[in-house]
Amino acid sequence: MSLSFIRRNPYGALATLSLTGIAGSSYYYLTHREQIALANQTFQIPVRRKDPRTGTSRTVMQKLPVIPPDVAEHILNQNISSRSFDKDGVRWNWHTAVVASNHPIEDAHTSAVHGDWMFFGVFDGHSGNATSLTLEKGLINTVKSELSENGIDLDEEKDKKEQINKSGTGHTSSSFIQAWKNSNKPTEPFTTPAISISHAIRSAFKNLDDTLLDVPIRLMDTVSSSGASSQPASDFDSPLRTNKSARAFVEAALNGSCALLAVLDTYRRNLYVACTGDSRAVAGIWDAKRRSWSVDVLSDDQTGLNPDEVARVQSEHPEDEKDTVIKRGRVLGGLQPTRAFGDARYKWGKEIQDRISRMFYSETEPLPRPPSIHLKTPPYVTAEPVVTIREDYLPGGKDTGSKKMRFLILATDGLWDVMSSEEACALVAGHLSGLRGRINKRDLPEKLGGKITVESGGVTKSGETVQTENGREEEKGRWTFSEADEGNIAKHLIRNALGGESRKVREMLSIPSPLSRNFRDDISVIVVWWDENHVMATDGEERTKAKL
Repeated sequence: MSLSFIRRNPYGALATLSLTGIAGSSYYYLTHREQIALANQTFQIPVRRKDPRTGTSRTVMQKLPVIPPDVAEHILNQNISSRSFDKDGVRWNWHTAVVASNHPIEDAHTSAVHGDWMFFGVFDGHSGNATSLTLEKGLINTVKSELSENGIDLDEEKDKKEQINKSGTGHTSSSFIQAWKNSNKPTEPFTTPAISISHAIRSAFKNLDDTLLDVPIRLMDTVSSSGASSQPASDFDSPLRTNKSARAFVEAALNGSCALLAVLDTYRRNLYVACTGDSRAVAGIWDAKRRSWSVDVLSDDQTGLNPDEVARVQSEHPEDEKDTVIKRGRVLGGLQPTRAFGDARYKWGKEIQDRISRMFYSETEPLPRPPSIHLKTPPYVTAEPVVTIREDYLPGGKDTGSKKMRFLILATDGLWDVMSSEEACALVAGHLSGLRGRINKRDLPEKLGGKITVESGGVTKSGETVQTENGREEEKGRWTFSEADEGNIAKHLIRNALGGESRKVREMLSIPSPLSRNFRDDISVIVVWWDENHVMATDGEERTKAKL
């Protein structure tokens, strides 16, 4: 039952308000009094409507019913998880939360623990979810395989700890040098094992994307070599058009996805953050001496509004394309991220795209989007990530004075569209400090020890460093520290991204897809945090000191 039916029949429909299209297939049953109360709770949103007589569009206000609190809470709870992992006296915790706007959702996420290594990834899909789901299933395994091929043992035994303490690596220098020599395309001088690991991660990203783009071409070549005519007229009779598996491969290449992967080497206490696109990772840094927080922004937002990315893309193409490779802050005027998996429309030449259209689609159902008129010298988009390395950064690392990293946030741009890095850090720090209730936005930093500063900053979508984001109008209003979010910090972030206040959150979650996409994006969040003081008592009861 859709919200459009509720609008037509607000009383009868609300007797069994279906969450299909909003939060799955569950049902929320209301009493008669609740039906009447809810029917009187409405709000308006601006929507664009086309006049069928004139063909012109104009903005009109559309009234929608507000879902009840229990339904909103159900939606927030539907895709959350909280997990813990004990290792060497440290309790590692990671909380995830997802709220969809697109239907079906285009975001995906994943996590894995392998020996001393932990992997966390969020994937922001676009033009569909085929690419993001492929990354969810395959990116971590591809990275693990590449690490192994580069001589990095993911199953290192504890008896090697003495070697690590002496050399700082856990591998002999010669093994890393040999791995470096054997690697395909080293792009920077060998200096430390961390650089070799970074190179392996970059190679894994690029190799997986190359595979996504190569499979549809190989399928076409296989069909052509089996005797099918290569003439355009007969290509429309290709068996690939009716093969669901083949279509899935081509959709994974044509759809696109950003990728953000954090790799935690808890043995060497190193952190690697690989970013392709405009998802973002930030770390919360606690200064015990000054009793204050700061933010380490671990990735740049790689878009057509990032000056560094614009310069990079322009440098890779002829001078006569300088004004078209990035138009209006978008690649060829269309795609906002300058790095992404898939998005073959910006990577394949016109000839290949025409062939894909003939062999996988049909004359009546052609390629969903034709090549850009500005397409001349592809590829314009790369999946190769920028990898940020932080050595001795994790619990147990070298003494860094009074400052210590206390948590890590990874999120798709649905969060960062409405929240700065400093705000997200303050919300997580406040949650871990035990704050509850509603707190004025401008008062929260003071409760945490003062203004939250930026240790090091990436580039935001506006092309400005995150240090400029604190003076925004959005600082007016209140954050919500709800008891309902005590078990999941990621959910706490999403609640506040949707407005914090109960009524605002309910309104945002009441807007059905696809209208909701004009007000919010899919949001996926992973928060990783740890407690170095966690101990297991002899009586089996867990005892943990104060979180902060």
